[in-house]
Amino acid sequence: MIKKMAQKPEDKYKLSGDQKVIVLQMLADFQGNNEILDCFNEEYSISLTSAAITYYKKKYEKEIIKMREKLTERILAIPIANKFYRIELRQKLIADIISHGPEKENRLWTKIETKRGAHEKANHLVVNAIMDSVKSELEPKKFAMTDSDGKSVGTLVVLPVVIGPDGKPMIKEVDSGKPDK
Repeated sequence: MIKKMAQKPEDKYKLSGDQKVIVLQMLADFQGNNEILDCFNEEYSISLTSAAITYYKKKYEKEIIKMREKLTERILAIPIANKFYRIELRQKLIADIISHGPEKENRLWTKIETKRGAHEKANHLVVNAIMDSVKSELEPKKFAMTDSDGKSVGTLVVLPVVIGPDGKPMIKEVDSGKPDK
């Protein structure tokens, strides 16, 4: 008969190897401390602290950077993950709707047969929806930044990075809103 060894009290607070990997993956995926803390609380009933997450960030910084690089490579290998591709695809959809087809018909209106008879459906509403989706994709995203105590330290503005047809990022400079020191 094999006896099960009693668990040391300090061991119950340590993460398993799999749990450490999950923390590192979440950090590599740019998830914040609160998201990681909530995940571990819900999934494993483990109450981590922000200090523990910060410890992992510092201890495994090189590994997190490598994981981020691999993630970025994998994302860039998927065409639809590229904003330029998605915007270009939307442009083609709009051009197809607006352009006159081989029969020189106006494609901004589509004839529809229903039980009540024939009527036309406005495709310009679709064009407007597509244009709105492009606009929202190109707008900067803002995130509130806090320190380990939850105190606000500013706002992070993340600009969309669009990869141009030449494969290079098209970067736009913005004013951070902070005065120069």
